[in-house]
Amino acid sequence: MKIQPGLGHVFESSSMGFSIDTSEQFPSSSARTCQLTIYGLRKVGADYFINISPGSVNNLDVVDNNNVSLNTMPPPDQQVFVGTPLTAGVTTNYIYIVCENDGATPPVYPDPGPYTFISTTIETDDDDYGHFLIGIVEGSVVSGADVLRVTNYKGCGSMWTERFKCGAVPAQYFWSGV
Repeated sequence: MKIQPGLGHVFESSSMGFSIDTSEQFPSSSARTCQLTIYGLRKVGADYFINISPGSVNNLDVVDNNNVSLNTMPPPDQQVFVGTPLTAGVTTNYIYIVCENDGATPPVYPDPGPYTFISTTIETDDDDYGHFLIGIVEGSVVSGADVLRVTNYKGCGSMWTERFKCGAVPAQYFWSGV
């Protein structure tokens, strides 16, 4: 059994069982919460959702795919495993931060601002879109029970990105932690 109690909760386990400290539902200002951390993978009815902690890219707030700031309270739910029912095999969703250029000459990047993107495949960059993989969520069904897992790839801190495009060569995207 894998338990992910969510941001602001403490989980402890031993051979005697497990416990979750839910005394602080939302982390206090003194608690360190990493930016753009995926948490709270859960099933609600027949659907699955995650949350992503607030963060910024190039000092711009990241929004979800519905243009809702990740900084709202409560944080926006983002649906995963859409159209892909969980089975005995592992279903994976890739969680990206996407920045795009506006297509003008000269291009403005990022424009619009950074947003989250959930995909069932590994995305590749092109002249218009740069993708940064912040983590994955995985789900399967074992003995009739859902087994859910979050893996975060991004460390703490905000992000910075640059786009370089010269001639006919495809655009190159560079990402760094700040």
